[in-house]
Amino acid sequence: MLSIHFIFQVLIENDENSVGVVEVKLPYAGEMADLYLCLRTSQSSWKRQGESNPENFGLPIKPRFIIKLTTSLFPLYVHILLLILFLTLSGLFSGLNLGLMTLDKTELKIIMSTGSPLEKKYASKIAPVRDHGNFLLCSLLFSNVLVNATLTIFVDDLTSGLVAIAGSTLSIVIFGEIIPQALCSRYGLAVGAKTILITKFFMALTSPLAFPLSILLDKLLGEEIGNIYNRDRLKELLKVTKDHHGLENEEVGIISGALGLKSKTVKDVMIKLSKIFMLPTDTVLDFDTMAEIEHQGYSRIPVFDGERSNVVALINVRQLTMLDADDRIPLRAVSNFYNAHLFFVFENTRLDFMFKAFREGSRGHMAFVQRVNDDSSGDPIYETIGMLTMEDVLEEILQTQILDENDVEKCNARSGKTKRSPSAPIIDRKVEKVVEIPATLAFVSTQFLTTSVEPFKNGTISVVNIQRLLKTNVEFIKLSKRSDGQSPNELYLYEQGKAANAFTMILEGRVQVTVGKEKFTYEAGPFSVFGVDFLLNDQLRGGMREPVLSNADKWPDIFEMTELRQTPAFIPDYSVKVLSDVFFFRLEYNQYQRAVAATEGMANFEGFEKADVESKAPCYEIDKVFNGDGVNKEESNKMTDSEVDESKNPNDMERCINNCREETKLLQKPNGYS
Repeated sequence: MLSIHFIFQVLIENDENSVGVVEVKLPYAGEMADLYLCLRTSQSSWKRQGESNPENFGLPIKPRFIIKLTTSLFPLYVHILLLILFLTLSGLFSGLNLGLMTLDKTELKIIMSTGSPLEKKYASKIAPVRDHGNFLLCSLLFSNVLVNATLTIFVDDLTSGLVAIAGSTLSIVIFGEIIPQALCSRYGLAVGAKTILITKFFMALTSPLAFPLSILLDKLLGEEIGNIYNRDRLKELLKVTKDHHGLENEEVGIISGALGLKSKTVKDVMIKLSKIFMLPTDTVLDFDTMAEIEHQGYSRIPVFDGERSNVVALINVRQLTMLDADDRIPLRAVSNFYNAHLFFVFENTRLDFMFKAFREGSRGHMAFVQRVNDDSSGDPIYETIGMLTMEDVLEEILQTQILDENDVEKCNARSGKTKRSPSAPIIDRKVEKVVEIPATLAFVSTQFLTTSVEPFKNGTISVVNIQRLLKTNVEFIKLSKRSDGQSPNELYLYEQGKAANAFTMILEGRVQVTVGKEKFTYEAGPFSVFGVDFLLNDQLRGGMREPVLSNADKWPDIFEMTELRQTPAFIPDYSVKVLSDVFFFRLEYNQYQRAVAATEGMANFEGFEKADVESKAPCYEIDKVFNGDGVNKEESNKMTDSEVDESKNPNDMERCINNCREETKLLQKPNGYS
């Protein structure tokens, strides 16, 4: 055997000559097989480490240090390619471990049902493998560890020491962990589907170890179910992904409302009893009640007996459409006739049950909320505390307010505001109904006007004409309280600085008068008059065409007498506010002038007979003047005498004649009274 000797010098490292360093350059593999360490014992002799000596009785001792020279299994380029392959597999397994395991079964089912065609294709490939979650996990981890260990060995073959450690660590961390996991966390579905064959191959390769371990994990941890979303999680999921899911706010509200329906009770959304429009059972269905019902705009009205919490009936407004307000039918009779069944629920009833009950419709779309009141010393009683309608439940589902055609500014039912806008109901507005006053009040009013009010004194307007005015120009305002207990809206007969066109005398009731810039205020009652100076305005009077009645033979044309100015007006420096129900006499300036003209016409005819009236019809013409009636003057000129005679009603003639005779007698007495 060929023996080759190399002599190296030992460099002493310490003062005791006990530590030394030898730099050795070994030959290439093939030149020598084994290398031994020999130590020089003398100047001319060497001894191989572990060689036998006499002290060992001639027994051979195996050398303690042998260096074997070997060659690499692969060429350098193959070695580098294998390193790249193992590094790629390491990254693949690391990325799939994150990408596939985060795609739970539930999410894959959702993607297979609602994803795009490409996403459905990817999910259908991954789902069979993902169904064996623990087996897939064990296979990916075993495969990852295997290629990482192999990668480390191959790196060590190329180099050694710190270079091998640093190279393998950096390559595995950067290219085997960070980059692959960053990609698969975003594109795990696509990467997993395109590498599914590689995954199945390594699952089969590692199955002897991975499959038994996965069975053990299934037994210990249970079957993997996937992510489960309850109501709260679904609502929160919609909130945190609002910038990405593409849903409108209204859609998110509807979904959230439907999810929260089962967790809410009627107490959370009911309308409190104090905010409900209700009617007592002893209500009379007169004009005012009907007007208030119309103003509220509700289709169903609860009826209570005694206390508001004692709801005894429910009236549907359409049941009142055939009733006449003048009949003043008691509400109790209507409710007893229809005998509607009431739907009562407890305050802890869930909204999903109420929605189902309302949807079935057998018990209506309105329910009254009750609670058990056991505060008293006696037995517990059921107490009505609120009301719930189908509309309230739908608003809770839709998470928005539902507006119908009667709603101007509808408020949330739970806010405690009324359903309609704060405009006054019809009975709180200035509804002026012409009414007939008692004869005694008419007599006293006539005497007061003819004796104390300047525009009516000295026979300016006759007693009969004043009485006629009192029959057609007395109006009434009923200032009723609102059903919710609020004060009615302020109503004014006159407002300071706003144009008015009528004289007013209070007959019954109270008003509040505010005068001037100083806002001096006082209350006024019956026989208080406003707008007197307006009737006495000479400028207005000068703008009227005064009728000149000299005798019966020269009766003026009816159209010349009624050719009056357009309705004049004045600006009051005071305000008159209604404080209570008020009867008042209201007379516009044009009406006043027509009454004056009619009175003057009456004074020129005395001692006429019916025949005279039939021929000249003076009283009939006076009646037209008083009422402001008549036809077009040009058309009247075209009428024949027979057409004029046919236009005169005999009953109207007889009434007019009697009025004229009575007027003539009264004019001969002072102030028209005996």
